[in-house]
Amino acid sequence: MVDDSAGGYVLLFGGSIGSVVRNGVKYGETWIYESGTWRDITPSQCTYATCPRVQSFPEMAYFNRSGQQYVVMVEEAPGPASHWYFGNTWIFNGTWHNVTPTPLVPFVNSPPFYRTGSMTWDPTDGYSLLFGGCATPNCCVANCTSPLSYQTWAFTGISEGVAQWKNLTTSIHPPGMRNFGLTYDGADGYVLLFGGAVQGPPPYGLIIENLTWTYTGASGWVNRSATNFTATNTPPALTEIDGQLAYDPAVGSVVLFGGMHFWGTPTAGDKTANATLNVTWTYRAGEWTNVTGSPSRSPRPRFAAVMAFNPSDDSLLLFGGIAGTQVNIGFLGDTWWLGGEPLEWTNHTAGYSLKFTESGLPRGTTWSASVNGRLLSSPGTIEFVEPNGSYTYSISPISGYRLPPGGYVGQVTVNGADPSTITVHWTTVTYTVKFTEMGLPSGTAWQVTIDGKVKTGMGSAISFSIPNGTYAFTVSSSGYSETSQPSGSLAVDGAAVDVAVTFDPV
Repeated sequence: MVDDSAGGYVLLFGGSIGSVVRNGVKYGETWIYESGTWRDITPSQCTYATCPRVQSFPEMAYFNRSGQQYVVMVEEAPGPASHWYFGNTWIFNGTWHNVTPTPLVPFVNSPPFYRTGSMTWDPTDGYSLLFGGCATPNCCVANCTSPLSYQTWAFTGISEGVAQWKNLTTSIHPPGMRNFGLTYDGADGYVLLFGGAVQGPPPYGLIIENLTWTYTGASGWVNRSATNFTATNTPPALTEIDGQLAYDPAVGSVVLFGGMHFWGTPTAGDKTANATLNVTWTYRAGEWTNVTGSPSRSPRPRFAAVMAFNPSDDSLLLFGGIAGTQVNIGFLGDTWWLGGEPLEWTNHTAGYSLKFTESGLPRGTTWSASVNGRLLSSPGTIEFVEPNGSYTYSISPISGYRLPPGGYVGQVTVNGADPSTITVHWTTVTYTVKFTEMGLPSGTAWQVTIDGKVKTGMGSAISFSIPNGTYAFTVSSSGYSETSQPSGSLAVDGAAVDVAVTFDPV
């Protein structure tokens, strides 16, 4: 998935669904996400001549140079190199076009790409950069018997209908690795690489790293990894199927989400015990910062998701991924946005609009509703987007206002359509403010004015029902003076108030 700036939307291709244990079901669909909506734009007559092959690990990046604006993609090569090495180069500019060099010669006129490397657009140097991955078929298993690629390649555009690739590999580079995060850091002006699985000792088991590297055409690769990794200065090491890395220009930071975390230093790859994560980190000016915040506001733990900046909605977009471990797999299809200050995740999974409105509160009063543990607040309508299902909702209390019995908690069902809007009816809570007099002869009239309201009485007490607040008052009686407090102010704060007054003859 990639931000297609030329089209003004996010472009997604390929992937798989089902169970990894059963090898999944690969897809060759093309989708775009724009203004909060997914749209399938896969051609109805899609052949290998007009569309990329079905696959789960293609690499894509935006490209914009010399009037050429499109998304460039390199196919994965999911089988023995002699028969299944696709490695074709495609571009997307509203439709797919195969621009693979002919003949295709891996390591010569195209990258040694097999799968699980990564690619990003580098606007500073004017090319799309690709690094790493499995260079041969048998290195994409837990204990691979061939090295992982450490080569750096640049896609520099199309000439006479053919993709132009350039090998930029230098003597200093990250180790051969796969399934790391790679993105262009627009705030710091370089390509950022984090995490991934690197080559271990023979027989080439995988070692999980939390390395941080940067790349520019002028300086090449620079290792910016923390000297001492800690829980506060570096995200946890991620597995060979990792977390997602993307730059968010709206906040000026690179964002890392999720991944799979190994406890210890594993060398057995997929067979080692692991746990998925829902951590959120940002990278700015050479520093990693954990901004995970409340788990209730984060997507569920996952790895192998996709993430890209969403220009139409000015937020970072996260889609899909796998929940669980390599043995206990659950494929996800939810859509999340990350934005705001401070950063906050919101669930925008395709579904139906579940709205809450209120009556009885003063204009501009913020109130809150929660659906299945997710809390939203607003001074107006509160809206959730939920797929079909039954949901528990709750309304947060507001001081000085009450709901009818049972009005704070309820159930709602979403079943193929937007459910009816739920209106929450608030009523004002009032408290008794009682003025008690002393000194007046029985049957003598006296009056109290509070907040502009006047009451006259001939008994010993005058009472008002008043909501929370601070109020001015005056007390008077003809022919008598109130000697204790003829005027003043009082505060009502969730309880009744008693005021004693004393009259003397004039």
